[in-house]
Amino acid sequence: LMFQATRAVNVYLLASGGLEAGGTAPRGTINEFAQLRPRRSRQIEAGAKYEDAGGRFAVDVAVFDVNRDLELVNTANVFVQDGLQQHRGVEAVVRGRPTSGLLLQGGVMLLDATQERTSELAACTRNSTCRA
Repeated sequence: LMFQATRAVNVYLLASGGLEAGGTAPRGTINEFAQLRPRRSRQIEAGAKYEDAGGRFAVDVAVFDVNRDLELVNTANVFVQDGLQQHRGVEAVVRGRPTSGLLLQGGVMLLDATQERTSELAACTRNSTCRA
């Protein structure tokens, strides 16, 4: 769903779901090389896009929430799907064309990545947050 608020500003809302091939159990697991069922995913995103009339300057800002089935090697050394990966965040991108031959672009993202509803505490590492 997209709405043109002004000539220079578009606002949008996106909701989608999908399936992707399930992972293959890694070497050394009990179910080595087994193919897991397809993974489900869901994404919701809302944002705004601004571009000046001359196309020399643009800004995109979005918030998003993406969930998909979590795959991991559990404590019994079996590769399984257990719980959800959740990625929530805000993203901003700025583009500018200072001259006709030069385009500059930069962006930043703030991301909160968590693992939810997993029965495996082993999935919670120092690089992730787990929620029951």
